[in-house]
Amino acid sequence: MISRDDIWDVMKGIISNLLVVLIATSGIGNLVYIFIYKSYNTVLILITALLFILFVIFYFYTFKICIYDGRENAMMANVELLKIKEPRDAAHKYILSTRFSLWLSSEVSRPRTEFRSLLTEKIKNGVEVKRIWQIRNKEDLEKLSFYLEQYKNYDNISIKCLVGKSPLPEILCVYGKVASISIPQQTDPYKMITAIHFYNKRAIKRLEKYFNAVWEIAIPVKVGSKINYQVIEKLRGEIHETNTT
Repeated sequence: MISRDDIWDVMKGIISNLLVVLIATSGIGNLVYIFIYKSYNTVLILITALLFILFVIFYFYTFKICIYDGRENAMMANVELLKIKEPRDAAHKYILSTRFSLWLSSEVSRPRTEFRSLLTEKIKNGVEVKRIWQIRNKEDLEKLSFYLEQYKNYDNISIKCLVGKSPLPEILCVYGKVASISIPQQTDPYKMITAIHFYNKRAIKRLEKYFNAVWEIAIPVKVGSKINYQVIEKLRGEIHETNTT
């Protein structure tokens, strides 16, 4: 079944190509007029300019990329993505999210709190959610255990984890409509961040493909309604041994 989003993607291509053809036709018309009458046609020039302006507006509206610098701006921008209206089509009712950033345990952050609240709301509304957690230490593992208990009765959220300390970009893909990549500073991940939002369908698909590649190599912790407590205990033991050696 063809969704409205797929139809809109086709229409965007048709409209974009049509505007290019009209601009080219109008431009050629201007040249022909100048060649024949040895003068300019103001109406043709205005039509060409108007078509070009419409093309630029349409292009940036359709294929736009937004960049948010500064940690608070970037985090709030990602929060806003979770406020996008849920699609009716069940095939597009999904969120892909990674949790790679370093956060201070003592930090109180309104954007983080609001993000978690909105994500929980989406889960309760039946949105399919996949999350990848990066486990660096005991604190990360305890936080993961807390959220596993919170979401244990929801089979529409699945969680996997990666173990390691290298700062990695955060990915957030919402309903196939927009994708965000948030980049930490290598020198001080606590001072991250630049968030880049992509609204182009091809760019979104590429980020989703990257997420799915990481998803394949990550360790399953919760898949549907099944929680793998053995993995949690194994990681807890490994982290304990690392801390004591």
